[in-house]
Amino acid sequence: MTIQLDNAQLNFADEVSELAGFRMKDCYVCGKCTAGCPMDYLFDISIHRIMHLVQQGHKDLVMSAKSIWLCVSCETCSTRCPKECKPATVMDALREIAIKENRLPEEERQLLEFHKSFLNSVKRFGRVLEIDMIRDYKFRTFTFFNDIEFGPAMMLKGKLKILPHMIKDRKTIKKIFKKYGNLK
Repeated sequence: MTIQLDNAQLNFADEVSELAGFRMKDCYVCGKCTAGCPMDYLFDISIHRIMHLVQQGHKDLVMSAKSIWLCVSCETCSTRCPKECKPATVMDALREIAIKENRLPEEERQLLEFHKSFLNSVKRFGRVLEIDMIRDYKFRTFTFFNDIEFGPAMMLKGKLKILPHMIKDRKTIKKIFKKYGNLK
């Protein structure tokens, strides 16, 4: 019996293939990626199963999986693959699609905003200035008073610097951000 995929299903598999840099159909779902994954015990859908679901075009099921957000991109799955498929890159591609299509669960939205705040601080100063990153994050998430009690203690211990320590070659940092895009 041959399974026919409709255009939407084919488009999803093709989109993931293009973003991941290899053909999804090359994966024969052997399970070696799952066997080596240190995070699999937390996944709601194992990595080899995600690979298979992407091949079949089950976009809604894959995009609602918590697994794509729990993957730590350690690349263990990719190094174990006998077909040189890139499951870790597939997970990155799925996160990219989720962000583009605004399919993030609330806790991942806050994590994404944290990453943006981190990178914006690096962009401004060449490295992270924690107080700047925290300010940016608090304004992005409107969580101004959630953990305010930690601020004074961190300042007294020298963990929150008021003034940035600028790196010498900030031009290189600016080139990187110019080449790979700016953050919102």
